[in-house]
Amino acid sequence: MNMKEKLNKLLGELYIEVRSQIKNDGSELVKIMYLTKAIKATLRQVSFTHNTWDIHSEIAIIWGIGDIQLQYPTLTDDEAFTVLIYLEDDHDCTEGITLDVIDRVVKGLYPDAKTHEDGTI
Repeated sequence: MNMKEKLNKLLGELYIEVRSQIKNDGSELVKIMYLTKAIKATLRQVSFTHNTWDIHSEIAIIWGIGDIQLQYPTLTDDEAFTVLIYLEDDHDCTEGITLDVIDRVVKGLYPDAKTHEDGTI
């Protein structure tokens, strides 16, 4: 299977996933979030599958919802993923993604979110 066929197969799977998620929840924001999540997951799959970076001269740092939930255990998976999307979309290469940056984004999106220091665990 060549790259075009693999991409078409992945996009077909993406379409099926997005359609099933949209049928389950009518909220426009949720539709956008699922679509964004599915597209980015598909693109990452293509990227990893086809080694678009050189592992001998480049690195990739990957943040996941678990990283967000370690600091903010009261956030749901969807809320933590929303934080990740904001971090990715508004990434400042001079500052990077740090716990302080994550704190600012979480406090902006979810002002009532509790951290470990707040005694939630």
